[in-house]
Amino acid sequence: MRYLEDSPVSLAAAGPGWHVHISSRPNEQHRIVAWATVVQTYTEAGDHAVTTVEPVFVFQGALYTTSEWRDSVSADDIVKVVP
Repeated sequence: MRYLEDSPVSLAAAGPGWHVHISSRPNEQHRIVAWATVVQTYTEAGDHAVTTVEPVFVFQGALYTTSEWRDSVSADDIVKVVP
């Protein structure tokens, strides 16, 4: 099965205390609730997904991965993980 790029394909719960800082909101911390394996792209042959691990964080009651934030809210923001 072929997944869409920037799609989470698996999740693992995050331990307590992890947050993200978003560059356009420097005075806010957003709690990380999980870690997601996200499809970045496919190999040149197209037969294997290239994945990365991204935080899943809460913003105004909604869940976002870093990729989802950039795609739907702000491509210019830097999302930094802070323990």
